[in-house]
Amino acid sequence: MFLAQRFCHHARVFSLVASLPPARCFAVASGNRDFITSDGVDKEQLTPALQQYFKFKEQYKDYVLFFRMGDFYEFFFEDAIKISEILGIALTTRGKYKGRDIPLCGIPYFTIDNYLKKVLRRGLKVAVCDQVETPSEAKKRGKKRKSPVLERAVVRLISSGTLVEEAFLTPRQSNFLCSLSSSPNNTHYGFSVIDISTGEVAVHNVEESHLSSLLARYDPHEMLISSHLQDHLPPSVRNFIRANNPGILDAPDSPSCMLSVVDDSYWDDSSLASLILQHSELSILQQPLSRGSFSSMEKQSLSALLAYVGTMQMGRYPRLFFTETEISATLELDKNTRDSLNLTRGYHNSTLGSVLHTLDHTATVMGSRCLHNRLSSPLTSPEAINGRLDVLAFFMAHEALTTALVPLLRSLSDSERSFQRLLLQRGGPQDLGVIRDMMRTCLRIAQESKKEVEASNNSYLLRNLHVLEAVESSPLFATLSRVLNDFLPLLLTEGGFIKSGYSTELDKWTALAQNSSELVSSLQTKYVESTHNTRLKLKWSENLGYFVEVPTSAPVTEPSFFTCQVLKGHLRYKTPELNELDQMKYHATEKQRRLEAALFGELKEAVEKEGDLIRQCNSFLAALDVSCALSKVCKEYGYVRPVVDNSTSLSIEELRHPVVEDLMMKQNRGKTFIPNGIDMNSVTSPTRSYVITGPNMGGKTTYLRSVALCVVLAQMGCYVPARRATIGVIDKVFSRVGSADDIVNDRSTFFNEVAETVTILRNATSRSLILIDELGRGTSVEEGVALATSVLQYLHSMVACKTLFATHYHSITGLAAKNEGMRNFRMCAIPTGKSLLLSYRLEPGVSEQSYGLFIARMAGMPEAVMREAERLMREKKEEKGRVEAYVEKLDVNAMTPVQALVCLNEVKEMVTSK
Repeated sequence: MFLAQRFCHHARVFSLVASLPPARCFAVASGNRDFITSDGVDKEQLTPALQQYFKFKEQYKDYVLFFRMGDFYEFFFEDAIKISEILGIALTTRGKYKGRDIPLCGIPYFTIDNYLKKVLRRGLKVAVCDQVETPSEAKKRGKKRKSPVLERAVVRLISSGTLVEEAFLTPRQSNFLCSLSSSPNNTHYGFSVIDISTGEVAVHNVEESHLSSLLARYDPHEMLISSHLQDHLPPSVRNFIRANNPGILDAPDSPSCMLSVVDDSYWDDSSLASLILQHSELSILQQPLSRGSFSSMEKQSLSALLAYVGTMQMGRYPRLFFTETEISATLELDKNTRDSLNLTRGYHNSTLGSVLHTLDHTATVMGSRCLHNRLSSPLTSPEAINGRLDVLAFFMAHEALTTALVPLLRSLSDSERSFQRLLLQRGGPQDLGVIRDMMRTCLRIAQESKKEVEASNNSYLLRNLHVLEAVESSPLFATLSRVLNDFLPLLLTEGGFIKSGYSTELDKWTALAQNSSELVSSLQTKYVESTHNTRLKLKWSENLGYFVEVPTSAPVTEPSFFTCQVLKGHLRYKTPELNELDQMKYHATEKQRRLEAALFGELKEAVEKEGDLIRQCNSFLAALDVSCALSKVCKEYGYVRPVVDNSTSLSIEELRHPVVEDLMMKQNRGKTFIPNGIDMNSVTSPTRSYVITGPNMGGKTTYLRSVALCVVLAQMGCYVPARRATIGVIDKVFSRVGSADDIVNDRSTFFNEVAETVTILRNATSRSLILIDELGRGTSVEEGVALATSVLQYLHSMVACKTLFATHYHSITGLAAKNEGMRNFRMCAIPTGKSLLLSYRLEPGVSEQSYGLFIARMAGMPEAVMREAERLMREKKEEKGRVEAYVEKLDVNAMTPVQALVCLNEVKEMVTSK
């Protein structure tokens, strides 16, 4: 049911930027040439090779077909024109058809990985069609034809979300593929996600309001939808696709999330149970499916996901491990919040300047991915959070052990992905070596940590210590250690990875294949002596085998030498002895390769049998690496263990911003981070809303982010940058901090600010933490004040969440006197002449002004502009002062109505005179 043919006939790729329009391709690539298109030819009139090409192209219509022709992968017709532009390679022709050129381009077969990356970055799918027989095998098969067409087959299907090859993956990041199904009224969605390079799979049943957070959390590289959903995409999904596809502006970069529309039959979940039973790798899904844990939408999305993976991996599946299904199990963070907090991305969309960059002192890529996933998915269960904190506390208390484990961890390669590559038939001898070395390291880690772990009585560490110790009795470890050489080739075809002495038969054929080089040396000496030609060389090529080469000026005349090739400047000869040597080498090499391939297959089966043990080891090693790395950071920067519980408290003393503190220390500015605190809903403070005023650059935004990051770090199971912290679990964090124009969607900065605020008001709960910075600045002062005031009042009174509200609208501070649980705070600043001393200290009260002119002078504003601005400010203050002084002198109780009207008119003239 899930055969490749079924998919290729029904699936089609829908991407907003998947490829350039054909017309544009022709205009750019073809110039004035008269190229013929594929739909303009009669396939029966083409050469046998092109007929074979079309057979595969019709099967894989929506793929770029890499068609192997000898030492090249070639592209024809529309694919050639498209690929020549994407790869920047020459476009040529392969003959003519009815007087019109057949477009052609090609790449050397050994460069395929480099070029595949460029094609995949454009959001295209690839089908790799290889030769599956040699020319000599083809000749034997087709004796009646002089040049029979080589047998070919599609051996790889590749898309952005189904990558397993190391060359295409980012080592320290997951590579997720997701599928999205919808309820009939499009109000609820099934969201399934998988990283086939590691085996992680999750299934969710969510409302539309949660989709944005899920997409931001997993950041998938490819999304599957049905044709029905294509016309009814939820706004959050459409926005995510647009935001991750710069190509819609004709930018040269590719989409980072490809949208693929697969046939509606793929969402049929009637055969899901049987598929899971047929493949042991999927067995982890059997229990939740049988007990009815999945909704109908979840089953539909999971069915499409597995069908698609099976197609792209030629019927094979990774060994899966299942993560939580409840969306409430993790702290909800939408894309805007993640971006404003710089959780995993900092400067220029890299990790530099992010929280991840500050924390990531991991020794392995597996640990780095684990840390990335924890930071992207903080927990909401105090029990689970404290379990992680207990493990971290163990390594904080055992610094010597941590120091000893780091070199062992650093010796590990990516055994997580090597394991999955072997299961998916994409692995090689090096991947087997990675598994062997990982198991060896497990034993060394168990020996190193056994004493301290057993003394700790930590159930998690004890359980995993037993997992590591189980490697010693593993038949797989013993076999791999006995069979594999120390230095292993990347590819199976390179051979030489089995230890000498393991297989007598293999040793025999290996010796024969290697001894041919000794025979070659002796034959060359013999031929030089018999021909008296010191310029004679014995060489080898794939087409000729072994041959004798001499200069044209010194031909060989002996009758046993017969000419096989004449070149400019050289003559080439064969002899009966060389023909025998060819046969011996070919036969020995073939036998060696077949025996090695059979042994490799046996070793892969052994790996698969021990799959559960390997996965458990990989999982613990990644978590162990994270704990060791975090303990180093926490010790170096003085982080403390937070108290995390189900209370509603948020009480943190002397909190710091982890990234800013890290940068200050690394840049050695001679400054230290000024800590601040927060005390909400605690025994000592019923406050739940802070209204914060103060100058620009005074630290308001940094303070807001510091609070949120302390919550995120605590709930991911890490110590926090503070002196003391008590954190009642938060369910959602929303940050409306900083915005910009959205040119793609034709949205102004103000519109984006308001849209983000709407999302907060609709989704926040009483257990949420809200950060709002300078709301309303993109419109008139009157409208901005009205909007900001109303939002703050709504969050405080209606939602009753924890709110940090930074503003330059000082009139808003009046709300604190009218609302219980709301307090005013300010960032301290002291004007000194024409400069401003920023203390970065948060204290109760209201800032007298925003000191905008001071900041402008610090930024280098021309003095002439500053003088004029200061003059205008003085006039405004003087005018306001005159009005206030005049009104204060009035005795309204002693006025007659006529006098009151006269006074009112005078006030009006004073206000409007300017």
